[in-house]
Amino acid sequence: MRSEDDGFTLVELLVALAVLSVAMAGLGSFFVNGNLAVSHQRDQRQAVQVASTTIEQVRGLKGTSLLAGRGPLKAKEQWDRALAGNYRGKMKKYLGSMQIASDAEITDPASTLGDNAALSTATQTISAGTMQFQRDIFVGRCEIYYLRNDDCVDPSFGTPPANPAEILKYFRVVVLVTWSGKNCSGDNCSYIASTLVASQAEPTFDSKAGPPDLITTEMWFYVNSETPNWLDVDHGQLPNVWSWAATKPSWLTIDPKTGVVKGLPTVAGDTSTTVTVTDSLKRMDSGTIVWHAVTPPTISAPTNLTSIVGNPVSLTVPAANGVPNRVFTLVNIDDNLDLDLDRATGVLTGTPTATGVYPITVKVEDANLKSAEVTFNLTVLPYKPPTITVPPALQVNYNAAVSATATGANGDLKYTYAATGLPSGVTINTSTGALSGAPKVAGRYLPTITVTDGRAATASGSFELVVNSTAVLNFTSPALVGADRTGKVGTAVNLPVTTNSQLLTLTGLTLDAPSLPPGLKWNSGKDAIIGTPTTAGTYQVTVTATAKLATVTQTAVLTMNWTIS
Repeated sequence: MRSEDDGFTLVELLVALAVLSVAMAGLGSFFVNGNLAVSHQRDQRQAVQVASTTIEQVRGLKGTSLLAGRGPLKAKEQWDRALAGNYRGKMKKYLGSMQIASDAEITDPASTLGDNAALSTATQTISAGTMQFQRDIFVGRCEIYYLRNDDCVDPSFGTPPANPAEILKYFRVVVLVTWSGKNCSGDNCSYIASTLVASQAEPTFDSKAGPPDLITTEMWFYVNSETPNWLDVDHGQLPNVWSWAATKPSWLTIDPKTGVVKGLPTVAGDTSTTVTVTDSLKRMDSGTIVWHAVTPPTISAPTNLTSIVGNPVSLTVPAANGVPNRVFTLVNIDDNLDLDLDRATGVLTGTPTATGVYPITVKVEDANLKSAEVTFNLTVLPYKPPTITVPPALQVNYNAAVSATATGANGDLKYTYAATGLPSGVTINTSTGALSGAPKVAGRYLPTITVTDGRAATASGSFELVVNSTAVLNFTSPALVGADRTGKVGTAVNLPVTTNSQLLTLTGLTLDAPSLPPGLKWNSGKDAIIGTPTTAGTYQVTVTATAKLATVTQTAVLTMNWTIS
């Protein structure tokens, strides 16, 4: 034991240094990650500044000048780049809600104008602080049907209101700012901002209103769902008073002071009523309105919700009922799944690049924005080489129907089947792997069935198929079931091969075995396979017998696997 004044031992010093090293290593990692986080936040703030400045510049322009100099060719190229690049998952929801637009005065479809426009179609480099950002500005058209909701939608899809006064037309401007940063997936960082700019001139109002003009000609209501509507009238001097003929449906009510219409139908069908509007100056307008009672839109999950990495996917999301035209929208989907939805047909297409179980939510809206949603999971499996399961050993009678199926698994699920060694009269369905037909030659067969997937990978398997018959030429020895043989190198073989030709009084019997294991031969005098094997291996041996009944030739086939060890 040392005294209290002896100082530290070497072991204590080393332990202290080790503890200090561990602490410093942790602090080093902390400081590095902290600096990265601070740097990323600084870059984000500068990206927001770039986008915000751009939005303010856009708002300083008149709506009529946003498209100036943006040719249709360059505008489309810009959209295509965005929908094929690293940020397509984020950009799809923006570009999918507006219609691509270009300068109407640039009529040449091959014009290359656009890169030098006020809102350029080219990617521009913007400096902010010490960073350089890439900026893209997208301009498209969208419309708000304000009596339905406040969404600005692509005017090329869906059904707009019949009354143009209910449509607000806008340009949507989307600013994409990108940069390279370690804290972002694949070092691809982005910030997106958007704004709406009116595309129409400010409205003018006439203080001298004309007589009322009843606009509404039809209304839709949904079975078992109370739906409020309102009668639409232009001009006239408020307040208006509404009246109607007695043919109104029993499930429908009209407020005579406000023109608000409510209905709760229980069955689908159409009814018409004559409605009259009278303004405060006693001026009137009448019209026939058709009340449509329809089943609300429905939507269901697609079938075949399993795919393989790298396989193209095409899934149809079924929808029915409602008021045409229906519009489909992706409500929720993992950006990594990279599927596109055809908004008119509800078909999801794309090629998954990563395995996983991906929840997808799709909404369908009818012409009145009545909607329904469905959520389902798409399972993306890893690619594995294909395998095949062939039928078990099978016995059938001569000229009787064969029914058996080979089944492929794994691969890319796009299978093509082929078979060799089948008896005459039996075929395979190349799409399903099903065997069918009736064998026309008795004997024993060892068919090989091969499945090939869409990537040209294959798997094969064989099975025993015995065709029994006592009415046509057939082999009687060796026994057909389990006729495969084994032997040893250097051990003599003598295998008689016989048929039922004498029993059937057939003439001109000939037997032939052209391919035998090395060291074995066919003895035609004794109708036997004789000799001493010299080489180990597994050999497929086929013996063919032919004979005649009068002038008709009959054939039998005996196929065996002969294993020499």
